[in-house]
Amino acid sequence: MALTKLVSRAITDAAVTIPKLAATGTASATTFLRGDNAWVAVGGAYNDFLIKDATFTCAAKDQIVCNAPSTAFTITLPASPSPTQSVIIANAGAALVTVGRNGSKIGSLDEDGTLPQGNSVQLVYVDSTIGWFAI
Repeated sequence: MALTKLVSRAITDAAVTIPKLAATGTASATTFLRGDNAWVAVGGAYNDFLIKDATFTCAAKDQIVCNAPSTAFTITLPASPSPTQSVIIANAGAALVTVGRNGSKIGSLDEDGTLPQGNSVQLVYVDSTIGWFAI
């Protein structure tokens, strides 16, 4: 019966580099390695605020303050949203803002919404039946 000798080896400093990791995605200064070996973006619940005074298509996590003095315009919701995605839209300007549904429902209706001056809304996508729901 042969005995196997166990050998302990130390990993030298800087020997394990990002290219040697078996991880998916792209590593950068704004990502971290999640437990399932995927590089994911660092960030809070929302993107930084954007000030808009003309038609714009938003992305999930956008916070938009609309500020047009007189010309109405449309903020279009993200296409192909996933459940729990959210956007915040506030109208600080005098112009009426249309919230374009972009193919999804808003509050179970196949209609765009409107946001008059001084109003704001946080919308969360629920599913294809409800669509975007105001909370």
